[in-house]
Amino acid sequence: MGGIGLNRKMYGSLEEADHLRHTLLAEFTFSRGIPGQGIELAEELEEIIALHDASSVAAVTLEPVSVSGGVIIPPAGYLKRIREICNKHEVLLILDEVIT
Repeated sequence: MGGIGLNRKMYGSLEEADHLRHTLLAEFTFSRGIPGQGIELAEELEEIIALHDASSVAAVTLEPVSVSGGVIIPPAGYLKRIREICNKHEVLLILDEVIT
């Protein structure tokens, strides 16, 4: 489901899947621990759900800590906001928790 090119080449991709922008922005590159800004990135999920209509969105799948990109921790409040948006629209939230 992810955006890793090599995985898509080997396994294919889900044509119906939209992807949120990654939370690793240039301004967070050298931050230590959990970035204190960037919660607004979660709002893109509202836009995607509005685009497709919540009744046609089966689930949101995300990796709480992205390891393939170098152990990337989402901004403070990001996961909580994603949870709130999913609850609001009654969309299943799947956390692909492998590392933490």
